[in-house]
Amino acid sequence: MEEKFSGSKIDYSKSDNKIVNWFRNYWYYYKWIVIGIAFALVVIIFCTVQTCSSVSEDITLLYAGPFPPAHSGVPDMQSAFEEVLPEDFNGNGDKDVSIAMLMIYSEEQLKAIEEKADESGAPVIDRYQNSTEFQKFQSLVVSGEYYVCLLDPWLFDEVSKEGMFLSLSDAIGYKPEKAVNDYAIKLSDTEFGQYYAAVKLLPADTYLCIRSPGAVQEMTGKGAESKRFKEAVSMIKAIIEFKAPEESK
Repeated sequence: MEEKFSGSKIDYSKSDNKIVNWFRNYWYYYKWIVIGIAFALVVIIFCTVQTCSSVSEDITLLYAGPFPPAHSGVPDMQSAFEEVLPEDFNGNGDKDVSIAMLMIYSEEQLKAIEEKADESGAPVIDRYQNSTEFQKFQSLVVSGEYYVCLLDPWLFDEVSKEGMFLSLSDAIGYKPEKAVNDYAIKLSDTEFGQYYAAVKLLPADTYLCIRSPGAVQEMTGKGAESKRFKEAVSMIKAIIEFKAPEESK
């Protein structure tokens, strides 16, 4: 018996087990598809865990206009808006407000900066970067990514003619006395803008306005009846109606 089997080898590539044979055949033809699907699942699970573990903002405001790109006052500005936030919108126990900052300058503003730079050697604004930020602003306004907007007057004028904004009377029920038009009020003309030092870092003529839900927002479930839009209305109302503590007056 030992002689009979001494020179023989067992061929594991052959098997009478149908399941084993099916799996071997399937793996031969589809192994890269299986590997690809497995990789995609790992990426999806990782991204989901990262998203769930990250801080979720209650609301994000859009600022577009001239502002020093490396200014350290933005966190304090966010804190000011968090103090006026009507409620914890997402119910996670914290009030978190973020500001999407787009540093954009008009042609007149760019020329003024460049003239000053010629005289004093001050840094100039990168025109290409400025153009890129402007294009990003247009995309965000058209898509309605953010409802509560803080805009330089010229940027407001660029998009308001397209009917992009909701009138303040429709948003909060009345037109504020100091409103610059039916759709905006200068942030510096509100008690909120006058009370918080960090908010005063923004240009004094910054407009506060609210994006009107359009067809795109209605189609994506972010329209006038959405929770997100109602929260934005609540936020802009809180900013406009903010009353500074008596001792600070």
